[in-house]
Amino acid sequence: MIAVAADTGVAGSPILAPAWSRAFAVANASGKHEFMPWIRTDASRNIINIMYYNNVSDAFNFNHRPVVSLRQILPCPGTAHCIPGGPFTVTTTPDEPQGDNVYFQFDPGFGDYQGVAARGTATGASRAYIGYTANYRLGLTEGLSVPDEDNYISQATY
Repeated sequence: MIAVAADTGVAGSPILAPAWSRAFAVANASGKHEFMPWIRTDASRNIINIMYYNNVSDAFNFNHRPVVSLRQILPCPGTAHCIPGGPFTVTTTPDEPQGDNVYFQFDPGFGDYQGVAARGTATGASRAYIGYTANYRLGLTEGLSVPDEDNYISQATY
């Protein structure tokens, strides 16, 4: 994974090849950003799963409130690079990364707990499990009612 114009990009290379393909964007939403990617290959079906944060739905808060998306790159033998499929929307409610003021005084850990695991056998029977950090509910921290940073796991069936 590499940065492509403030987006998440992918480049590919055959095993032990001296050259890499030109990087291409995983998602290309004009004026928006994708960041903090996590990649996992479903080895049973040879599908690449890329989980990432993006600010595509935040038009009013300086584009800093992210949602979680998942894109897949299907097998495409014999081509220079494969194009990612459309996004799975994992979360629809944007997260406020600075919402938990008490938590962020000690450890700015937004995104420290993210990842994706994937395994499948056939279309409709394969699953990706996406782990991420979000503060969708209020909690009580040191006597203060603040958005609580919690860890979530969502499932995408493909």
